[in-house]
Amino acid sequence: MAIYVGLYIYDSSLLLYPNEGILKASYAMNWRTGFGSKNTTLAGKELYIPNLFCPTAPIFRLSWQYETSAASKSTDWESCLQPLRWFQVPIWFLFTLSFLFLPIALFGHFGDVLLIAVFALIYLCVAIIVSTLYLVKEPLAISKREFWYTTFDLFLCPPFAINLVRRLSLKQHVKEDFVAAARRLQKAAHWQETEMKLRSRLIDEANCEDEDTPRANALKERIAQFTQVDSDDKT
Repeated sequence: MAIYVGLYIYDSSLLLYPNEGILKASYAMNWRTGFGSKNTTLAGKELYIPNLFCPTAPIFRLSWQYETSAASKSTDWESCLQPLRWFQVPIWFLFTLSFLFLPIALFGHFGDVLLIAVFALIYLCVAIIVSTLYLVKEPLAISKREFWYTTFDLFLCPPFAINLVRRLSLKQHVKEDFVAAARRLQKAAHWQETEMKLRSRLIDEANCEDEDTPRANALKERIAQFTQVDSDDKT
């Protein structure tokens, strides 16, 4: 069971560059953001672990620039989210079987029949998830080779199937600037939280620069821009 949980956490975890952020979508189009942990880094990247209790929430990796605001085209987020909605029901069934009924079958005194039944239902859910993936592989731009590789991966390791929506959403290379997308998509209260985290990262970056260098001055201007935008929003 520990291996099962560990594989799920491993497959959910990401390493982000400091100038990368995560846009997390709900199907009600309520957008939140996430960043890697500054205290847990590996090869210059920061560890990010999404909410493990929301396996069907898509997450998108976007980048942003420290010194300047990047011009970028708006992304059609609805078209990104639409194919992923088909996985909600089977993944939630698989999540419940894996982390509720499987421990009961393993550690309860119910005999081998229940354990075999739970494993059979787990692989039935995986089969449904794979079938759904086949039906939506064109809008998700998944090649036949990727489909068969993913199918083998999911049947070999069912915990990876729980994480499929996150896998598929991260596969979509969104070119929109993280700051622009977050400001456009988020509600005012959520954007203020994101803006504070962005400003904190800019201040940390500026503190690592020597005084009066071109980059240090550019970072100070960028921090001032965030402060001005925040003041305007409150007004």
